[in-house]
Amino acid sequence: MEAETLLLIAVRLGYVTEADTTPTLDTMTEIGKMLSTLRARLLSTAS
Repeated sequence: MEAETLLLIAVRLGYVTEADTTPTLDTMTEIGKMLSTLRARLLSTAS
């Protein structure tokens, strides 16, 4: 994901620490899981 890549670049450049990005990355992972589940359920009900 683009936002994840940008956060990792910010860590490498020293703009933020890994600890600062952990909550955001965790939230992004959870949202990704929710969207995947939603997509799968929508596709299964459309067939």
